[in-house]
This record gives sequence, C-alpha cells and structure tokens, in this order.
Amino acid sequence: MKMVTKKKPHVISLNVERVDQLPLPMSAEERRAAEDKLAKMTKYDNEVGLMDELKNEIESYAYNMKDKLEYDASYKAVTTEEARTKVIELSEAADKFAMYEITKETTLEDLQGWMKNLTDAWIPIKEKAFEFDIRSDTVKVTEKELKKIQDGIQKMKETMDWLPKEEFDAAVKKVEDFA
Repeated sequence: MKMVTKKKPHVISLNVERVDQLPLPMSAEERRAAEDKLAKMTKYDNEVGLMDELKNEIESYAYNMKDKLEYDASYKAVTTEEARTKVIELSEAADKFAMYEITKETTLEDLQGWMKNLTDAWIPIKEKAFEFDIRSDTVKVTEKELKKIQDGIQKMKETMDWLPKEEFDAAVKKVEDFA
C-alpha cells in the first residue's frame, strides 16, 4: 500500500495597507483639465493636415490670381487698373500670410477666412473673364448665322414670289432690327 500524505492548509491573515507613491492619482479637477488639454491637442492634430492643405491652396490661389491679372488679356479687359491693383494686393497679402505669418496659434478658421476673402474677390472677375472669352465666339457664330439668314432672304425674294408680301416684309424687318 501506498502512503498518502495529507496536506493541511494554513491560513495566515495579512493586513494590507495602500501606500501611493509618485505619480499620485489625479483629483477630479486635474483629470478634467488633462482631458480638456487632450481634446485640444487631438483637435489640433486633426486640423494640422487640413491647415497644410489650405495653406497650399491659399498660396496657389494667390499666385494664380496675380498671374492671370498681370498676363491674361481677357482678365485685363474686364477689370480696371484700380480693381487689378486691389486684387493683386490682396493676393500678395494672402501669400505673405501663408508663407511667413502662420504660427502654432493660427487656427483653421483663420485660414478659411483668408481663402473666403480670396474667393469672394476672385470669382466675379473669373466669371466676367469667362464671359468675355466666349463672347467673341458668340459674336462670330451669330454673324455667321445672320449671313445665312440674309442669304435665305435674298433667295426668297428671287424665287418665292408667292409668299405674302406683308408677312415677308415684317420678317425681314425683324431680322434687320436684330442685326
């Protein structure tokens, strides 16, 4: 037979005392302040990419505005010298801001404000220049079509003597008034 030894459990009661060492737990007020700081840092981190993108967009937009106003004939045709000077000054100020004046305290809203100022000044000029460009094409097409109509009128006078004279003369007058 095998001999089995019995194990007897021994219970020793211990007195445990909590001793906090550095770093000590935060109070509720310290925790709120830390959470607020974390929220601000997270917001800033999220906005940094957008701010870089917007900064590049401001630089590009300002350069494009200045370039078009100085060298593009259609933009020069639809603006006065005073208006060009004003918009060029705005684009140079925006470019200077984007290149040298942006700091860690600059917010996304500041950059969005600059971009809004640029677009508000530029979009009406851009639309006028577009209209100016297509106007010359429209005039050419209209003159070509009027020539076709006048040729048709001449042909009708010569070959279609059965048309009512009053109606024909009224139609010719409308074409002449249009031209």
